[in-house]
Amino acid sequence: MKNLVYIILTGIILGWVSCKSQDSTYMEFLVPNGIVYPMPAKNPITKSGNERIEISWERGVDPKVVKARIFWNNYTDSVEVAVDPKKDVISHIIGPKNPEIAENTYSFLIHTYDSLGNVSIPVEVRGRVYGKLYERSLRNRAIKSTGFDGIDVVTLYWYGAEKTEAGVKLSYSDIDGKTQTYMVEPSETETTLTNFDIDKPLFLCTEFLPDTTAIDKFYAQNESTMIEPFIPRNTWTVTASSQLSAVFTAAHAIDGDLSTCWHTSEIAQYPHWIAFNMQRPVDVRRVSLTMRSLFPQMTLKDFMIQGSMDGVTWTDYPPSDAQYYNFKPLAEVKQTFDLQNISQMQHIRIRAITAHENTYCVIAEFEVIGVFSK
Repeated sequence: MKNLVYIILTGIILGWVSCKSQDSTYMEFLVPNGIVYPMPAKNPITKSGNERIEISWERGVDPKVVKARIFWNNYTDSVEVAVDPKKDVISHIIGPKNPEIAENTYSFLIHTYDSLGNVSIPVEVRGRVYGKLYERSLRNRAIKSTGFDGIDVVTLYWYGAEKTEAGVKLSYSDIDGKTQTYMVEPSETETTLTNFDIDKPLFLCTEFLPDTTAIDKFYAQNESTMIEPFIPRNTWTVTASSQLSAVFTAAHAIDGDLSTCWHTSEIAQYPHWIAFNMQRPVDVRRVSLTMRSLFPQMTLKDFMIQGSMDGVTWTDYPPSDAQYYNFKPLAEVKQTFDLQNISQMQHIRIRAITAHENTYCVIAEFEVIGVFSK
């Protein structure tokens, strides 16, 4: 008889535990006195956008939830979202219209509702809306320097990309008059563009993603720039009227290093000259001279640009408004001098006429802007 009682009691206890386990799924939505709280939004996240924001969360297991409402601005603004029972994730985009949402950082509160109007406890999630203020702060990725092969190949050397950069869109005209585009990756430090028409501008626009979850790209203002067609100097040879020593040779004027320079002999008198053989004919448009940082005033003042095809017979190319060009004593500042007309020459010479101080002529760097003759 006692065994029978134990068996009956054990069955009652097991049945009660089983029923309690089945009900536990929904106990979190029930409180005493019959008040019902629908299951709240689960694991909400935000994704920033351009005058809009996407808010999403897991639907959860409460079958009674039929809709949700997202509030912001201390409950003064809100939007209703239908909860589709067939979807595992509920998602809604606020803005840019219906309703609009201003550029700012927000605290959003999500309430869920059942068909009887019962409302869940609020769940908070923070997010940012970007817009014109953010976009106006964006700057294009900077070009550190450029290279030119003398014909139609341009190389761009980039400074490092910002963390939020998504790439740089380039647009340029090729030598056949067609528009070409190229996308520079954020990791790219060197870009080569072929068939480039050096007389047409390069357009660039940098794209940004403000964070890893952003649903919209943002763009810096479109910019255009002209590529200076500096003739490559790696094959040039150079001679000069004199040089101070093996440390100050004429070759230092084309080595790309501003810490080195060509320096005339201390006993040589003006005029001085330095001549460059570019190895093939060049349609010269401009030349540039740069002075070293040390004693910038101890160098040439008035000078003449001369050109030749054979390095023997020289032609003078004076400026349009004076007898000579004038070089200012500015340390490490590239000064550019235009030829009155584009002129073809294989040899080019700087003939220094007067000095700022002493009798020295010093040049840190000399460059030619032009294209190889066809």
